[in-house]
Amino acid sequence: HDITVRKQLEYEVAQLAFFDPLTHLPNRRLFNDRLGQTLTRAKRDQSAMALMFIDLDKFKPINDAHGHETGDWVLQAVAKRIEGCLRASDTAARVGDDEFLVLLPDIRTREDALTVAEKIRLTLEQPYVTPSGLSLETSASIGVAIYPDQAQTEQDLLRLGDSAMYQAKNIGGNAVQMGQTHGASTIPNRG
Repeated sequence: HDITVRKQLEYEVAQLAFFDPLTHLPNRRLFNDRLGQTLTRAKRDQSAMALMFIDLDKFKPINDAHGHETGDWVLQAVAKRIEGCLRASDTAARVGDDEFLVLLPDIRTREDALTVAEKIRLTLEQPYVTPSGLSLETSASIGVAIYPDQAQTEQDLLRLGDSAMYQAKNIGGNAVQMGQTHGASTIPNRG
């Protein structure tokens, strides 16, 4: 019995250390570990990978108008929608209030990454209907960075992805922005 309790406590501590308690997605700590492993594997195998920064647009007004419980429900729904757009080998993580990261190992072309990013954008802009029947809307600004085309290190991938996400937000949100070392290319809002 004692070992069962101890094992349960160890499991709960690991969950708290590596997973977001609200969405059950990996947290920043686990994501950074997976990013390092994926980058090492991509360098070894001479393959490409993508990193996405996803920041929700118009999320704060949902929290302000409907309360944190509704906001938490939306974040859980967002997490499920993002995961529904990914392969089993991909990783989605919640790293901030309404910020998510996605890791796509083994992509063939940058268009593969843009296709997934656009699929996520379209999925997240669909209305969210709460259990009480309230219909809410949010969208996402998504920044994409590619190894080896645009960055060679974890830090450069993170910097470029974050910068591209802010560029998507600055053009009005609900957009996918490809990070580039010289300029950027945009997939505008198609909704």
